[in-house]
Formats: sequence, C-alpha cells, structure tokens
Amino acid sequence: MNLKIVIANRRDAEALAKILSGAVRYKMEHGDGAWGDTPYTRQEAERLIGGARVYLAYQNEELVGTFSLQDKDVRVWGATRESAIYLHRLAVSQGAHGRHIGEQLLSCAARETANMGYSLLRLDCDERNTSLRSYYEQHGFKMVGRRQPTAADHYVAALYEQRIAPNVYTPR
Repeated sequence: MNLKIVIANRRDAEALAKILSGAVRYKMEHGDGAWGDTPYTRQEAERLIGGARVYLAYQNEELVGTFSLQDKDVRVWGATRESAIYLHRLAVSQGAHGRHIGEQLLSCAARETANMGYSLLRLDCDERNTSLRSYYEQHGFKMVGRRQPTAADHYVAALYEQRIAPNVYTPR
C-alpha cells in the first residue's frame, strides 16, 4: 500500500517524538543501543525538525514511519570532500512492522536525494546489528567503512552508501 510522505513541521513534534521513542524501545529490545535508551521529548523532536528535513509517512491517516535527511554528518562520517545526503532516524511505528514501510521510506529517501541533485545517499548503523546491516545491504547499500565517532563513544558505526543517479532538470 502506498504511503503519503510529507515534510514535518513544528506542529508534528509530538507525533515525531512518539514514533522515535517507540523506535528507541524497539532497538533496545533487539540489543541495539545506537539511539540511546531514553525516549524523545517534544523539545528534542522540535530541534530535529528545525535542523534537518524530517519526513513523516502516513498510511490511511496513520503515522507509520519517519526519516531525516541532512547534507552533512561530520560527527559520524568526518569531514568528507564528497557531496552526499545523510539518512538518519529511519523508524517504522510499532504496529506497522512487516508492511514493507521501511522499503518505501528508503525509496523515498533515494528519490529525494536525486531530486536535490546528489548522487550519494549515506547512512550509518551499529556495526553489531547484523540484521539491520543485512537489511540495508539487501536494499542496495554497500558498506564502505566503519568509524568510532569519539574514543569515549561505545558506538561503532558501520558506514553505508548507495549511489543515486541525480535528477538533472534544465529549465527551458
């Protein structure tokens, strides 16, 4: 079933906090602490909406997923010369697992990357989460490295990217 995907605004902060908090619980239950162990607050969701392009996905008026796109990720990827879009906080709501929502969110992220004129879509995930890594690999992402953002950080990121053919629109 097709999704209706919209860009979030500040009025969506409560809904975004709820879906991200559910994702934190889900990740913790599956041994993935990459997002920490505390729920998102409305204020944190507002900051996310203010600092990135946050997308919300609806299916029959039910919020079923979200993701964010940013044009840099120095903390995890470091300073890079290549121009890329970075996918963050891809989450599917608790009751929507098994409906292929994640695949549709990844497709939308790739389309948005192309529409913005970029040819690389990048993401990171906990290198120990082999099922999530496999999921991304099954959907066209290639692991290109690993990185521990800080020496004190327990998170070791598996770095993934997917080449995208950018949309080049030339007005007449």
